[in-house]
Amino acid sequence: MQDSDRAFLSRLFAAAIAAADPATALVGHLPARPKGRTVVIGAGKGAAQLAAAFENAWGHPVEGVVVTRYGYGCATRAVKVLEAAHPVPDAAGLAATRALFAAVSGLTEDDLVVALVTGGGSALLPCPPDGFTLADEQALNATLLASGAPISAMNAIRKHFSGVKGGRLAQAAHPARVATLIVSDVPGDDPAQVASGPTVADATGRQAALAAIRDYGIDLPAPVRAHIARTPAPDPQDPAFAANTVSVIASAACSLDAAARVAKAEGVAAAILSDAIEGEAREVAKVHAAIAREVATRTRPFAPPVVLLSGGETTVTLKGQGKGGRNSEFLLALALGIEGLDIAALAADTDGIDGSENNAGAFADGMSATRLRAFGHDPAALLADNDAFTAFAALGDLFTPGPTGTNVNDFRAILIRQEGHAQARRRRVRVADGSDLKAPLDPVERFHRRQNLRHRAVGLAPRADCGDKLAVNAFDPVGRDRAAGEVDLGVAAVKQIILVFPTRQKLPERERLPRAPGAKQRPQAAAHRRAAPTARRSGRARRAAAMACGHG
Repeated sequence: MQDSDRAFLSRLFAAAIAAADPATALVGHLPARPKGRTVVIGAGKGAAQLAAAFENAWGHPVEGVVVTRYGYGCATRAVKVLEAAHPVPDAAGLAATRALFAAVSGLTEDDLVVALVTGGGSALLPCPPDGFTLADEQALNATLLASGAPISAMNAIRKHFSGVKGGRLAQAAHPARVATLIVSDVPGDDPAQVASGPTVADATGRQAALAAIRDYGIDLPAPVRAHIARTPAPDPQDPAFAANTVSVIASAACSLDAAARVAKAEGVAAAILSDAIEGEAREVAKVHAAIAREVATRTRPFAPPVVLLSGGETTVTLKGQGKGGRNSEFLLALALGIEGLDIAALAADTDGIDGSENNAGAFADGMSATRLRAFGHDPAALLADNDAFTAFAALGDLFTPGPTGTNVNDFRAILIRQEGHAQARRRRVRVADGSDLKAPLDPVERFHRRQNLRHRAVGLAPRADCGDKLAVNAFDPVGRDRAAGEVDLGVAAVKQIILVFPTRQKLPERERLPRAPGAKQRPQAAAHRRAAPTARRSGRARRAAAMACGHG
């Protein structure tokens, strides 16, 4: 990927994050001040930053407690910040839930509870029902995460197996007024879905939870299923909720709009596909790849240069043993779908963490799958094993901005700079022993241009006995665009150069080499080429490769 494309996509992500910054988002959403106390509670990956921003904006004494993910805390003056595990809850989360209940107990109708809720709160606020343990809720959460069910289905189940979700925390604060300020990470921005709605009830009933269990084949222990079947969630019409207010202060829609404005300011058109995309990550990637291919090859429905933006929350049905999150998995599937095309993409979680690793997501382009094969990895096999983290770690294309202090769910940007295919570049490769090797591209590239196609890989004999094998990508060597076109592989030496080309992609008409003046193609030669293209091309490829290495 070109450094300029990587920087451009990073700027779009930064704009999306800035639009959801707590300090900015709170403006215009502060509740009326109460006669009595102001108690702040909160949960989510951005709860600590929201609490700090609220303290600065409120200008009056506050008290309270919020819980966030380990490593996501920040300095606050009066509001206590606790940390717990995510995505699978732990004992620290259980203690934090109890602390939130303690903070809202004994309040009066003159008091105000400000609930700061962001994505991630479901795992950070475990509260198993009477008769069950934290281990039961941990097992339920792990099963839901592996099921591939959408967030709405998971939350319907969670609300019926919890002592805090579905508005129960707001019920505990009654008769105090509760003002809930939400940074939405769910498709459609339904306030009751964010963090499973600890202070917001909804009308989702037990039948919806049971239907989700059935439809997504979620295997739950009999006692857990029986509890869900007999336990109603709080009714939104309960008088305890009558005086409460709910405001969505930041969302994926706002962040995508901000990213689009930055793109347009830099001369790149932006098309927002949707801010509420759900579904299996690899299937969503296939649709995005199809649209990107249509733009790159047929300039429809948008003309390049254009960046396709989307948000929402995809899911991953775990079938393998690999590492990675939904954004990395999306991107690996996308890389297979755009192979050979001049397309660059970034997919990342706006909270800064994708799955269980330390990356938010990754970068990919039309050469990512080809480069993986050059390194000895099968991208399709990695995808089947849910091992996207390993794929992008091998390429050096992980995106690791760190915790962002907010969370408006997935951010995807797919850049199509121009119509056509990735362009070849002549490179000098510098190996770790300090020697330089010129990749002998010219004869091979001329041959493939003359044949108007490119093979997946062409092996060339060694020019020097230097040890290990070196894979050189003819379009973007080893995935690194350097100013001098140099690549430091971190290996002792090289023994063989492998030129890697995209998979059988036709070149645009303008790239074909002209015939020599007066040259004519013999009719019988043309007929033979049509009759046996594979054998003829293979033989000429071998001769061209041998000539390139000085052996012909």
